[in-house]
Amino acid sequence: MSGFLSKIIKFNNLLVIGVFRNTDDTLVYNTLRVNKKGSNLVILSSSVYTTFEDLLKNHDTKLPVVLHVDGKGVLNKQIDLNNEADLEWKKNLDFNSMYFIEYKTSTANFLSFTRKKNIDDNLKLLQENKFQVVDFYLGSLLSALLSKALETNEIVSGETLLSFDNNILSAISKYIGTSLTKYKIAYKTLSQHHIALYGSAINFFIKPEEIESNTSENISIEESLYRKAFNYFGIAVIALFLVSLLSSYLLIQYYLEKNVTINQQNLYSNQTYEYILDMEKQKKQKLEVLNKTGQLSKNFLSFYIYQLIKSTPSGISLSNLDVFPVSKEIKAEKKINITPDTIIIKGFTTSGDSFDNWLDELSKMKWIKKFEVISIKKDKKNIQQFELKILIANV
Repeated sequence: MSGFLSKIIKFNNLLVIGVFRNTDDTLVYNTLRVNKKGSNLVILSSSVYTTFEDLLKNHDTKLPVVLHVDGKGVLNKQIDLNNEADLEWKKNLDFNSMYFIEYKTSTANFLSFTRKKNIDDNLKLLQENKFQVVDFYLGSLLSALLSKALETNEIVSGETLLSFDNNILSAISKYIGTSLTKYKIAYKTLSQHHIALYGSAINFFIKPEEIESNTSENISIEESLYRKAFNYFGIAVIALFLVSLLSSYLLIQYYLEKNVTINQQNLYSNQTYEYILDMEKQKKQKLEVLNKTGQLSKNFLSFYIYQLIKSTPSGISLSNLDVFPVSKEIKAEKKINITPDTIIIKGFTTSGDSFDNWLDELSKMKWIKKFEVISIKKDKKNIQQFELKILIANV
């Protein structure tokens, strides 16, 4: 199912969140919003935040997110394919305990790696705050994807210097400069801390062959696909419902006009006219009966019963709840006289405070016009027997 959805639903708008850890363990959050239009990747905005709270306050959590982690804790290694020591070193790595990203060339591979906890902690923080994380990357190697666009032999990405020979990555080292390096790309200016974020967006959309990385079981792209699909289909269902509602309204108006015409024709028949008068009289009588029984109230009788039972504290027990009580004993073939708008409650309690608090709560209910304590008695066991009469408002 997710494979089918991925073919019809695309992530064109993307938020790349870069988490950079300084040597003193302080964090800087760099963000880059991009939009994929055809084969072009348009930069919408870039920002820098010193606290996660500022990041959360300024970004929509509905956007799919690619996480990028760099700085302290992320290590880089150049592996010479002609050097047995380098190949043996890579062979002995435990890739199950780390996350990595590898950039491959014909003569060397470049590896950025970190402990899984470094990535998982950031993933957890974003997901706990409702961000939809669809992938993650680390290090500065993805900036190498921009070498042709930038037309330069060196790219400063974060605190890493990438060197190129004929647009092919040839070396990676620590950048020792102090000034902030900026680059012009896609009609926008990006700093050295945003350039890897743009490379992450390119890798997410294009998946170049020279890039290899592992994944996290904590990321479920299917969840984001289903959520986006629900938004699309939900809007379609709402639109269909509104169209159906409009069609129904127009049909009702049409048939009402036809009904008026037929009623006017029936007026010429005295028998029909008398029948209509009789029906109107019956309707009035039935409405009066329904009104007295509370059926025309804006609330159902069960609403009042539920509200009273719900508000009753544990220290009070109800023995009788009579909604719209009859004023006389019910007898066959006799009219039943109902007392509308009235509820009689009987019960008992051992706590006078609970009873007083309950009365205070009843006085705050908007649907109660007023109430009165008809009786309250205390027996030898210190149990208070009470009877309340409640009048309902807006019936």
